[in-house]
Amino acid sequence: MGMLMKKALRLTGLHITGIAITFFFMIALGWVIRKWGFVAFSVVTAVFYCSLFYSEGWNWGRSEGKSFSQVKPSLLRVVKSSSVLVGVCLIFACIAAVRLLNNPLFDFIIRIWYMPFLGFYKKTEDISVAEIILSGMAAPLTVMIAYLMGWKNFSVLDRLAALKKQMNEQKSSKE
Repeated sequence: MGMLMKKALRLTGLHITGIAITFFFMIALGWVIRKWGFVAFSVVTAVFYCSLFYSEGWNWGRSEGKSFSQVKPSLLRVVKSSSVLVGVCLIFACIAAVRLLNNPLFDFIIRIWYMPFLGFYKKTEDISVAEIILSGMAAPLTVMIAYLMGWKNFSVLDRLAALKKQMNEQKSSKE
């Protein structure tokens, strides 16, 4: 099996993991939903969902960005490996656009597939094509951005740690 197919399956597996984490959070963080609603809950789950893809993309870009790597970094590989997630998104968007399956089951399937973003949807209406496309593009865009950051060896956590250290040094020097 080719490298791109393995990565595509890995990204699809991460998406399914994100759905499972969201189900777990619904049980564990039910109080957040009751207290602040689904939008606040979706902010939390969307951050965790995107962090799964960020981590995968950053590590991928970092491994290909090393000087001794035999694979030359290419954003096109990331786009190709995201094709499964983008394809599912486009299929859902096309069906929603022409309303071939104008029934509650179709909306239920979409809501399950894009569960980390559940609170961002309108609750009483069918899911719009724009909502489907925005939800579907979150993972591929996160992987692409993270791949580029890993390729250039830019770590957000390292930058935040350095900033915190600098602030602590300034604070201790004032005392």
